[in-house]
This record gives sequence, structure tokens and C-alpha cells, in this order.
Amino acid sequence: QAGSVICMSSTGAVEEFMGVQPYNALKAAVINYSAAQAQALAADGIRCNCIGPGTVDTPSLQGRINAFADPVQARKDFTARQPMGRLGQAGEIASIVLWLASDDSQFATGQNFIVDGGITI
Repeated sequence: QAGSVICMSSTGAVEEFMGVQPYNALKAAVINYSAAQAQALAADGIRCNCIGPGTVDTPSLQGRINAFADPVQARKDFTARQPMGRLGQAGEIASIVLWLASDDSQFATGQNFIVDGGITI
């Protein structure tokens, strides 16, 4: 294998989140770009895939939560919309990155791997 390109999209690309339409459109473009690169680079042994994480408990999310008038309620609201009843963890996304970077995923290219705790089902 020559290499693996891993792009980061979002579930916002496939599930409309109100109020952030430019973000959703940008993340959809990342998926499209990744697929186009996968097609262009496949013959050279270079794979290109995307990861579309859902709501992950990160410092960035905490900043968004803190911007609400009631951050405690905002965290509860973010969590309540998750079918699994919890926020994702950074390590869960890192596991997919490691797999896509490894030889175990040699036949995967041009895909958008949704890792969202079921929010898009």
C-alpha cells in the first residue's frame, strides 16, 4: 500500500443541523472531495476515506456548551439527543483513524465512516 488519506467530516453533512447550514455544506464538500480523491488515487495504491463523527465530548464542545445561558441543561440536551444516551469520546474516533491508517483497511477507499452513536439512524 502506498498510503491512506483520512479526512474529517461530520454527521452534519448527512443529517441537517439547524442553524449551522454553512458548516453542514462544508462537511458535505469534504465527503465529496474525499471520494473524488479516492477515485483519482486508487490506481496509485492511495486510499482516501472520511470519518463523520457525531457529538464528541471535546474541549470544543464544552466551549459551545458554556456559551448557553444554562450550560448544565445544554449538556443534558446534547446528551439526550443521542440514541446511545451518551456523548462520544475522542478515543472512539481515534480507533477508526488508526484502523483506516492501518493495513487492516487496505480495501476501504472512498467511504464516509459515520461514528455517531446512532444519531443519523
